[in-house]
Amino acid sequence: MSGITSSVAVRMGPAYMSMPAAAVLEVVPAVFVQAHHECPRQVLGFMDHRGAAVPVLCPSSVFDGATPGLKASDHIIVLQDQGRRLGLPIEELVLDVQRAQDSVPLLISELFAQTPEGALQACVVPAWQSLQARLREPGGHAPLLTRARSISTPKVGPALGCPTAPRMRLRAGAQAYSLDLNLVWETVHLPSLTQVPGSPPRVAGVCHYRGSILTVVDLPAYLGHSTRPLTPQTRALIVGRDAPELALIIDDVPAVEQDALTPKGDVLTPLDVEALLADRDLYATRRATQPPPES
Repeated sequence: MSGITSSVAVRMGPAYMSMPAAAVLEVVPAVFVQAHHECPRQVLGFMDHRGAAVPVLCPSSVFDGATPGLKASDHIIVLQDQGRRLGLPIEELVLDVQRAQDSVPLLISELFAQTPEGALQACVVPAWQSLQARLREPGGHAPLLTRARSISTPKVGPALGCPTAPRMRLRAGAQAYSLDLNLVWETVHLPSLTQVPGSPPRVAGVCHYRGSILTVVDLPAYLGHSTRPLTPQTRALIVGRDAPELALIIDDVPAVEQDALTPKGDVLTPLDVEALLADRDLYATRRATQPPPES
């Protein structure tokens, strides 16, 4: 993508830090992490991520105010850089662009530099063996072990041939949907709209967005749900491939999910954003009027 850096913000203790969304491989609930006495001080231990031993950093080695250990309520954000993977415990992950802009940039390369492969050679094999033994234990298990089993199995996306990427979860009407995070530019409060006479109900109008004119699609109406009145708190999701293409009105603040169920147990219905972007009827409204520039 060009023009806008797609980033996510994470909360570690009281601080928010940002990182490129492209570096995020997956976000999972906190899982069992196998420690070893020869692990470097900054490494909590290893997790089994889709069949690979992935070191998990101690949060306090990244930010002094962070909790040094791993809580059951935490999540682990799995990062990738040049073929390597690294786990980082976080307390919250958000995609709010303003919060990301106000947060402290986190240099992914420096995180990986804290865990050079050579420093892990003495502990990775015994820690991995101990971890696999724990995951094979029969009988009742603590939630962290149960979660660890669930993410140890590789997930392969259709026609991707690689572990599935994190997806964004949002709500339209009464239904929860998921969509490809790589097509999301940012979430914003709905900009000022100019309505287009004769446009279908699913098109709310057009708006100015960072120098471009975007069609604003009422996503609940597009998907056949009832719609809500627009307010200053209404959110819009900016989506596109190589550039922002559409603004989608949504019913809640989006979040990142990896599994087919949300924490509340809602089933996520995949939303085909590529098909939405290919609907050329939505783009005809751009030529019908020019909205006034934002002051």
